[in-house]
Amino acid sequence: MMYFMKWAVVLQLTVSLLSGPLSGDVVVKNQGINEEDAKAVAESIDYEKIVDEHKPNELGQVMIVMYHNLVSDPSKEGYYARTPENFKKDLIRLYSEGYVPITMTELVTGDFDVPAGKTPIVLTFDDGHPSNFQYLEDGTIDPSCVIGIFESMEREYEGFGGKAIFYVNQPVVFGNAPIDANKVEYLLTSGYELGNHTAGHVNLTEVDQEKQRSTIVKQAEYLEALNGNSSFHFSVPFGQKPKDYFELVKGEGWLAPYRMVSSVNVGWNPIKSPFDTRFDAYDLNRITVGDDDYELNFWLDYFKDNPGRRFISDGLKDVITINKETMEYLSEGASAQKRVLLYDEGGIEWKTK
Repeated sequence: MMYFMKWAVVLQLTVSLLSGPLSGDVVVKNQGINEEDAKAVAESIDYEKIVDEHKPNELGQVMIVMYHNLVSDPSKEGYYARTPENFKKDLIRLYSEGYVPITMTELVTGDFDVPAGKTPIVLTFDDGHPSNFQYLEDGTIDPSCVIGIFESMEREYEGFGGKAIFYVNQPVVFGNAPIDANKVEYLLTSGYELGNHTAGHVNLTEVDQEKQRSTIVKQAEYLEALNGNSSFHFSVPFGQKPKDYFELVKGEGWLAPYRMVSSVNVGWNPIKSPFDTRFDAYDLNRITVGDDDYELNFWLDYFKDNPGRRFISDGLKDVITINKETMEYLSEGASAQKRVLLYDEGGIEWKTK
């Protein structure tokens, strides 16, 4: 049996998205705990038990799910649309099978807090459709809209937090022009995020480079006015990528003072772990909803049958736990920011720098 390091300091990752590259944004701090107490906390963690009980796989795959809107007529469901009833069924299945929603920012920074044995998942909604967020005449949230259903999940299923990102475009957002300030305040204080979907839902393959840039910047200005943040996440309209797309979304030079920190695609497969050297925040595929091949329920069935392929959390925010066999895929940036716990049939050990 290999033994792990006796002393460890419990660290909290504090991530700023306001300046500098992602790899340079992570600042490790001791959050108000003295060294003696930190040692005591670290010694109280039974790492061997965590590995034995949960077999953490923090280099496993993660799903980003792509919704657009909710529809009342089941015959109008499709790749992006669900009825309120089926949307809630999706969430209940995710909950029952151990998936925990996180934000897009948490995903791309690797700074999320998911209980041991659970799997992070990102839920996305494009276009700012009215069915995403509506108030009733009495001022309460419509229980049949996306936010209303998230609220019901939080009441009925302990630990299922309502986290998601809404990629919006002007001028009408959630049925309001301009967007309802009460909705913005609710979203931003309840753990949700707003993303950039261009100003006007522009097909970037049909306009020149100047227009591509201007519609992204216009929406960035709009988002900054709403949330005070100059950084944003991007969803390409219609899933149509123009020539030199990756140079465009990385915004080298022309996008300042704004900064794009991720870009999502229309896709059909899970992505690599944010701790995997192959993870690319500017090329994130999403999974459409439904029951057909390579849609949400297909992948839920797949991971149920192949649990070793999905990301399984160790429940430790400052530690990455992986099977030693997968160590070649661990990114240097991730291992520099967090401690890495390795395991195999022989036991556990801490990765040395």
